[in-house]
Amino acid sequence: MRKNVIIPIAIIVFVLVMCAWVFLYIETDFFKEKDMLFQKYLAQGLSEVVQDIDVSNIENYFIELQKQDYSKKTEIDLKFSEKEDDQPELYNIKGAAIVNNSDQTSYRKLVAKYGEEELLNTEFLERENMYGLRFSNIVKQFVTFENSNISYVISSMGYKGQYLSEKLNKADAVSLLKFSDEEKSSLQKKYINIIFSDVNKKSYSKTLNSTITLGNGQSVTTTAYSLVVNKNELDRMYKRLLSQLAEDEIILNKLDAVQKKFEEAGFTLQEGESLKDKYSSSLKQKADEIEYEGTDTRKIMFTVYQANKNTVRIEVKDETQQINLDMLALNGENTLYLKTIKNTNDGQDIRSYSLGCKDEENRIIRKISYAENDNVNFNTEIEFTNSQNRKDINFEGKYSDKNIKDFSFTGKEELDFSQKAKIPVAFNDENNIVLNDYDGEKINSILKELKFRVISNLNETQLKINTKMLNNILIMIDNREKRLAQEELENIELQKKRFNNKFELYKGQDLKYNTIINLLKSAKYNMKDYKVENGKIEILIEKGVENEAKAAEIEPSITNDRTYDVDIKYSKDGVINAIIISVYKK
Repeated sequence: MRKNVIIPIAIIVFVLVMCAWVFLYIETDFFKEKDMLFQKYLAQGLSEVVQDIDVSNIENYFIELQKQDYSKKTEIDLKFSEKEDDQPELYNIKGAAIVNNSDQTSYRKLVAKYGEEELLNTEFLERENMYGLRFSNIVKQFVTFENSNISYVISSMGYKGQYLSEKLNKADAVSLLKFSDEEKSSLQKKYINIIFSDVNKKSYSKTLNSTITLGNGQSVTTTAYSLVVNKNELDRMYKRLLSQLAEDEIILNKLDAVQKKFEEAGFTLQEGESLKDKYSSSLKQKADEIEYEGTDTRKIMFTVYQANKNTVRIEVKDETQQINLDMLALNGENTLYLKTIKNTNDGQDIRSYSLGCKDEENRIIRKISYAENDNVNFNTEIEFTNSQNRKDINFEGKYSDKNIKDFSFTGKEELDFSQKAKIPVAFNDENNIVLNDYDGEKINSILKELKFRVISNLNETQLKINTKMLNNILIMIDNREKRLAQEELENIELQKKRFNNKFELYKGQDLKYNTIINLLKSAKYNMKDYKVENGKIEILIEKGVENEAKAAEIEPSITNDRTYDVDIKYSKDGVINAIIISVYKK
């Protein structure tokens, strides 16, 4: 009888021990090895980062704006001073908008002032599938394009591609790239295993009672799990990662869905191409370029710090630089702190970033900051609130560097959904210039003239008010215009050089049959015509004019029993306009 009692007790004790073991394994880190714990807290930290940078709540906020009719008021106050003893310059920007999504019409007005002096007055009108912009303090006409033929306007201005903006909104391809929680979990586990599958367990270490100071100044005692690899090992890990990403079905299916959506909207890639193929081939090419069999033995240390079973820092460092990524949760607000430290010949280059997130039912707050070597500081806070028939956005920020003592701003937007408002302006023959009605040269001329008048007006205003901020803006505009002009010139010269190079390599004497045939194959894509005089063949060259038939007519006159001279003529602009082929004479 006693033996019969002992057996059930033994079973109960065994079950309790097993339950305790399972609990310790699952709920604690008691039995887990250093490599498993490193990967666990790394994955946890990365998951926290992904969650904190998720903008879906803000995105949903603005998606709602696309479904309703509303009126909006905006006001922004700016303060600017360059030096410590400067009197601050005060600017004010006021905006108003009526957006009627129900009939796809909208009107927006923005006025910027310095005191009573008007700097800018702009209006934007969307109506009847037309989009117009007017600088009301400068011109009376809207500069407008008709959406149904926007591809013509874009191509006329010298840009390539198919632009169907009306359908683009319907494509909503970005949403297709979002991953579900299940997909995120699957990808996380997969890539953690792939990256670390070939790492020696002896490369991991554990440090107890490691005290660190987080980005907010808080000191915390942690357990640190580290992994030390050399540069070759890191390259191997990177190569494995790229190779798997190139073949990941979850990602490839997303790209397929995006392409299908764009094709439905009228967008097409080059014939024979697909998004997933371009993505896959690009990553495979990068993977193939990685060479890791060298002798680069520089050490890189990855460390994850955990406190109370929560990852609080991910750290990466080598001999020259260090990156810290801190994750904090306090009073319902999640904050990411990123700090980079790089050793230079002049000391240390230290930069820090932070992102604070607080999401409540009807309230979203984002705080962003940046600092660079104590020379540059920027911080801003944005608050989104929801209530019945109303949305509000409040924001403020401040920037300073070694040249600017203070550039700060405060602003608010009030959105009213209670009723549909009437748009006060309409397009007519007197107030509207439709770009679709003109050729490319005229379109560019109109836009250049408008830009010139806007800049000239700002310069005239600056002569009256003589403010430092507007002066800095005008200097920036001027520098940009000079840079664009230089880039345009350089681009023209580069295109000219590339075009000429295609034919200049054939220039010479005593050239064989195959060389001349290859010249004709290249020339046929830019052949206007040809003529034969005094035994010489002169091919007239014009960029983009394809004439395969003319090239075929020339080819029989080129024989294998002769050699040839090739000379080239240029236009006044330095572009090849003729190629002369003649029989070589010794």
